[in-house]
Amino acid sequence: MNLSAPFIKRPVMTILVMVGFIFFGIIAFKNLPVSDIPSIEYPTLVVSGGLPGGSPEFIANSLTSPLERAFLNVEGVEFMSSSSTYGSSTIILQFNLDTDINAAAADVNAQITATLSQLPQQMPASPTYKKVNPAASPILYISVGSYVTPREELHVWAQNYLSERIALIKGVATVQVYGSPYSPRVKVDPQLISTKGLDLSDIARVIQVSNVNIPVGGMDGISRYYLFNVDGQIMNADGYKSLVYNTNNGAYGIINNISNTVNSTQNDKEVNYLLKKGAPPKQNVVLAIRNIPGSNTLEVCQAIKKALPELKLQIPKNIDIEILFDRSIFIEDAIDDINFTLIFSIFLVIIIVFIYIGSIRDAIIPSIVIPVSIITTFGVMYLLDFSIDILSLLGLVLANGFVVDDAIVVMENITRYIGFGKKPFEAALEGSKQISITVFTMTLSLIAAFIPVIFLQGLLGRSFYEFAMTMTIAVIVSGVVSLTLTPMLAAYIPSKAGAKNKLNDFAEGLNKRMIGVYQPLLKKVFNWPKTTLFVLMGMLLITGIILDLIPKTLDLKDDLGLIIAATQTSQTFSSDKTTAYQLNLLPLFLSDSGVEALTSITGLTNSSGIIVVGLKDISKRAPIGDIIHRLQTKLRAQPGINTYLRALPLLNLDSGAGGSGDYQYAFTSLDPEVLYEGAEKMTQALKATPGFVGVNNDMLRNVPQVSMHLLRERASLLNISTQAIENALQYGYAMAQVSLVNGPTDQFYVTLETEESFQNDPSSLNQIMVKSADNKLSYLKDLVEITTGAAAASVNHINQLASVTFSFSLSPTIALSEALKIIADLHKKVMDPRVEGRIIGAGEELQRTLKSILILTFISVVIIYILLGILYESFLFPITVLSVLPVAAFGGLLTLYLFGEPLSVYAMIGLVMLIGIVKKNGIILVDFAVEYMQEKKISATEAMQEACITRFRPIMMTTLAAIAGAAPIALAIGGNSAISRRPLGLVIIGGLIFSQLITLLITPIVFVKIEQLRHFFKKKDQM
Repeated sequence: MNLSAPFIKRPVMTILVMVGFIFFGIIAFKNLPVSDIPSIEYPTLVVSGGLPGGSPEFIANSLTSPLERAFLNVEGVEFMSSSSTYGSSTIILQFNLDTDINAAAADVNAQITATLSQLPQQMPASPTYKKVNPAASPILYISVGSYVTPREELHVWAQNYLSERIALIKGVATVQVYGSPYSPRVKVDPQLISTKGLDLSDIARVIQVSNVNIPVGGMDGISRYYLFNVDGQIMNADGYKSLVYNTNNGAYGIINNISNTVNSTQNDKEVNYLLKKGAPPKQNVVLAIRNIPGSNTLEVCQAIKKALPELKLQIPKNIDIEILFDRSIFIEDAIDDINFTLIFSIFLVIIIVFIYIGSIRDAIIPSIVIPVSIITTFGVMYLLDFSIDILSLLGLVLANGFVVDDAIVVMENITRYIGFGKKPFEAALEGSKQISITVFTMTLSLIAAFIPVIFLQGLLGRSFYEFAMTMTIAVIVSGVVSLTLTPMLAAYIPSKAGAKNKLNDFAEGLNKRMIGVYQPLLKKVFNWPKTTLFVLMGMLLITGIILDLIPKTLDLKDDLGLIIAATQTSQTFSSDKTTAYQLNLLPLFLSDSGVEALTSITGLTNSSGIIVVGLKDISKRAPIGDIIHRLQTKLRAQPGINTYLRALPLLNLDSGAGGSGDYQYAFTSLDPEVLYEGAEKMTQALKATPGFVGVNNDMLRNVPQVSMHLLRERASLLNISTQAIENALQYGYAMAQVSLVNGPTDQFYVTLETEESFQNDPSSLNQIMVKSADNKLSYLKDLVEITTGAAAASVNHINQLASVTFSFSLSPTIALSEALKIIADLHKKVMDPRVEGRIIGAGEELQRTLKSILILTFISVVIIYILLGILYESFLFPITVLSVLPVAAFGGLLTLYLFGEPLSVYAMIGLVMLIGIVKKNGIILVDFAVEYMQEKKISATEAMQEACITRFRPIMMTTLAAIAGAAPIALAIGGNSAISRRPLGLVIIGGLIFSQLITLLITPIVFVKIEQLRHFFKKKDQM
């Protein structure tokens, strides 16, 4: 059967088909979206709710736990974590990857609605949810800052003007505003209002009844209609100063006389600053912009940046708009790097083919398959809604090394027939007929080898799907082109049979010299078959040992130019003190030569903060890992504050329960006290373990707490209810949002609290008075017993159990797999048996990936065996081809080990790729030997020796082409973004070199032994 014959006989059809492929491929290329990583859906929902002033314990018991119990009824939830902090609750729901996120969101919303009756009625708003995609991190961070404009006004311009207009730009999904919204604050003097016979509840009622927005109708008379409008709402602080209060004895007064009313923010402790070298701190609000999945990230960023100058004209001149982080810069650099790698790889492959063949005609014909395959692949990518990104282009770089293989095999066989004296047309027909089924099988088996990557489980699997499919498409296209265009061109492009030139002489001489070295070795191997097989078994054993010893990690080492620094002070510190400590750190950051600017954020909690550090262009600084190491050295010596640094990841693998480090490990228990005791020991043990950097946990249990025991009998005698007591505390100290104002562009709350002088010490509680039902005032100190102690700043759960999550980073001396073993050993030593531990986030993804790859690789090998068994109509011959696979793994792993590289995700992908590449050489040998043995009626030994010599040249060419394709990756050619991909190239090159030696020496012995075994069983059946 000759699959190529119709295309050889109809050259016009063949050319037009290929021109059509190229034409539509070019059109598709221009319309493919551009991004850094593929657009993936990872079904995660974040549910948020809040009650200002609620303690973490109160929030956990009254808000978080009811919702958690309800969410257990939602189908598909794999992992649930929660954090209850002062005034707010956050619950993260992770679903299995096959879950429809829209259906899951509807279920979650239904459960929230059903639980509302169980939640605190004082909540200003119902809990809300949002979809979260870890791959969809912001593409732009924009600072809206000023030296003179107040923070509350900055937020108004950022939220109500800039964010809304940016959100209208095509491709923008969300614009998140980081900063506290505007809120007028009424700060009351409790002593002064008590002299008027008032308590804090009275002031709250005055604000509420004076700030009203209800429909008032209109007047529809005989001839005219009038609409009514009442300015019942007070839009700024000045309006609240003139409010009138009434005392019990009929007197009245102005609120401004008993309070300090100012324009402020809902959280006036939140302090945001933008710092640049040589400039004073500038207060700011930050916009984080995300694009719609599947949109062209570069075009979206360009459209936003183009719109900013016009938007700037519409806001006050003293407000600056500055870009803090632009993801499109990284994308452009990374895409340019990989494009260069791709072009360089194509050049290397063509040069290898040209030099080894020694004929311009015979080199050009198979080389044409490279651009045709790549351009056509773009067309199929467009149909599959893929994008041009780092991983899809990387797939093309790798595919470039072996898409030419089929064409080389076809061309070499046709050239061999021309050497026999055949005309090019006849040689093309006969040569393609002999090899077409082999090429078809090679292509199918290569596609089967990609199965482990195509069907890889987890978030990484979703991320690498386009990578694997792009290679698969390129391989399919190359197989088609090799069986159609390649033999057609060989048939019609004139061949100067017997013509010689210097390059041809060099190629022929090189091939003869290599065969001259190889042939004696082959004869020796046939004389020592048992020793050869013993070597093969030894390699299998060593492969298992290296696989166990080599460290395993998921570190992708991508440099996006952004560092996230999390700071932590003593849990006893106030927000203002933490802010002061963090501001002292900022000059240390700016002193580093690689830092461009930074944004400091404090006040979200009392003892923690965030610093977002933007780096200079990658061409003007050291790699991000070196900068982090330098900064850690400086920051470690700063007293009173700990700083944890991590680079913004290209793909965020955090579970959501993570913290300030690259990796997370969680402990849970039914007994919280046992858990917390063990967590303290684990913290100290990990900090003392070499290789662990920035060890931290989310267990904040030492926040000073003022406890108040209600003297219920005394309060009852004074006709004072528990609600009245708690209302007094809420209005004084919980930043109570006592009234909602509906403005023309947004909504905001009026906040009531005591003046700052009553916020500094618990002794000020002695001056708070509470009004009874009969309007008599009593001191709070007479209604409660006050004690001080420690409490939790956050209450954390995983799957409803009390939890402590450790976060940590690792030094280059230790891999994630080693770290997980250390943690597991420490868990057994220092933790109570009732405490369970589990890796989450990136570590969990590593375990899932390893397990998935092992299972899918086994399935891939089985499919390859079935295909080869069908080709050879034999149960045994496929074993010959597959015998080279462990050797390839041995070569790849040994190369990693020698170069000191861990088994990263890229290296794992490289090992899988080796399966598809190296078994092609086995197919070339076995296919020829089987046909030659049957045709010439000779022994298996003679047939295999002839196959090794005859197929030596195409085997060497295809291997060298694959090595040339992977060489730029192994050499990290293509800038800093190429460093993380280096293990992929090393694995492929190392595996190919070792497997090439073994294929040409051990595969022949395996073939002969299996043929002998086949004859043994055949004779046994005949007996």
